[in-house]
Amino acid sequence: MSATLMVKDVHPIHGTAAVTVDENALLKSVISIYATNPGIKGIFLTDAQNRFTGMVSRLAIQK
Repeated sequence: MSATLMVKDVHPIHGTAAVTVDENALLKSVISIYATNPGIKGIFLTDAQNRFTGMVSRLAIQK
């Protein structure tokens, strides 16, 4: 049995400097968010039911 992890459960751990985007968003869109918002610490990926599916960090993009 898998547990459902909601964005609201993860976001407070990470802090307020985070954004959520659809998990199918283009990488170009994610890079644009980071480029135009230097204070953002992380971008959370969510599915159609707004469930947390992953995270894209600045470091991951740099690699």
